[in-house]
Amino acid sequence: MGESCRKSTITAALHQSGLYGRVARRKPLLSARHMKACMEFAKKHLKDSKMVRNKILWSDENFLALLLS
Repeated sequence: MGESCRKSTITAALHQSGLYGRVARRKPLLSARHMKACMEFAKKHLKDSKMVRNKILWSDENFLALLLS
């Protein structure tokens, strides 16, 4: 613990281990075009039966669970 070393030494050791200091780019999940398409879909299917809504609208719940966890 008391020894000093260069940052490049630590970086090289991490790279050899397969670890990189990258951060994912933050981007919006939905573009304005996608939000508009979702809204149009929702309005079009507003009067569908509950069974149809459950099959269509919640078919991507695994994706939502991944986002919310």
